[in-house]
Amino acid sequence: MCEEFNDASNIRLNRRDKARAREVLHLDRHFLSNSLTPQTTAREYLEKFGVILGVTPQELTHFSRLPEKSLIDASEEYRLAEEKTQFDTTTVVFSQTYLGFPICEAGLSIHIKHNPLHVVNAQSTRNGQIQGAKPPANAINRLKNVDSKALARHLELTANNRDFRNRIDGHSAGPVTCWSK
Repeated sequence: MCEEFNDASNIRLNRRDKARAREVLHLDRHFLSNSLTPQTTAREYLEKFGVILGVTPQELTHFSRLPEKSLIDASEEYRLAEEKTQFDTTTVVFSQTYLGFPICEAGLSIHIKHNPLHVVNAQSTRNGQIQGAKPPANAINRLKNVDSKALARHLELTANNRDFRNRIDGHSAGPVTCWSK
């Protein structure tokens, strides 16, 4: 990972490769927002600094929506995963989605301090190589009838496997809720 400092914006960038940043740190001058909520502050921030993280404005069209519970005709985009507040900081997390479903371990986190709302840093775990097509309707319908025990059997996993249970049973959208990298 390489690190660089941008004097003009007074930000430090950590990059995994030359193309896009994985982390943006605002050192002395945080990004000050006029928004009233952390979610809209995050959106305003991504409109200004998203290109550094590899995010396009089109990918933010449905930023306030949750990931879908069934596949839809949608290209790559970011959707709200969660918003957590601890003390004087709120972290807004967006899942990177494809066809409306979250991509495992891919997304954005924007860390916002309160009073007034200002962004102190942002991280990206963006997957830049998404490929795939929407499966045929009959394949989707077959998956709707698969429960966690049947899926575990097909994948040769045990139902007692904690990671498996968290990924499968912990989602209300059904047994298969995210695309793997």
